[in-house]
Amino acid sequence: MRKDIGKVALLPRGEWDISTNYEVLDVVTYNNDVYVAWNNSTGQTPSNNSNYWKRMIKGADITLSVDTELNSESTNAVENRVIYAALQDKQGLLTFDSTPTSGSNNPVTSGGVFAAISNAGGGDMLKSLYDSNDNGIVDSAESVPWNGVQDKPNFATVATSGSYADLSDQPAIGTISDLQTTDKSNIVAAINELHEILDDLTTLLSEV
Repeated sequence: MRKDIGKVALLPRGEWDISTNYEVLDVVTYNNDVYVAWNNSTGQTPSNNSNYWKRMIKGADITLSVDTELNSESTNAVENRVIYAALQDKQGLLTFDSTPTSGSNNPVTSGGVFAAISNAGGGDMLKSLYDSNDNGIVDSAESVPWNGVQDKPNFATVATSGSYADLSDQPAIGTISDLQTTDKSNIVAAINELHEILDDLTTLLSEV
């Protein structure tokens, strides 16, 4: 597909004429100064303070040499139509990929780039958002169900059940019959003494 890419080089137009229609990048001479058209105009006198012209060379009486074909050895200006024709000829030699391809050296169409970016998804994962204090740790994250966590550690059953029956290596808990005779006597004596104290308190309270 060929498109008009417009003027891409300076176009010498000779001495400025009040009745000539000038377009952007036209170059004229006026009072020995050289001006380039900044905007399209007709009858706008070249001036460095004009919105239509910009002075390129001041006080020069020169004649521009313009080539009518591309020449790698020339330092002259070249006609706009020559550049345009050269670009048009090259367009047919370009092959565009419709999608980005890692092994291709071809340019990619704008639509292909847009589609690739769109399919890649989007978001606002900026470091300034997820690590606001810049300590290298995510500030907060959504909760994850325990069964959705990968490579989680293995815990003993008691860690989640809380049942003493699930505890391994349970300590041996004895009974009073396992105590020595002396220890039993001391416990009985302590219980009897506690009863006597409770009886005394009950008596005191009844007299109040």
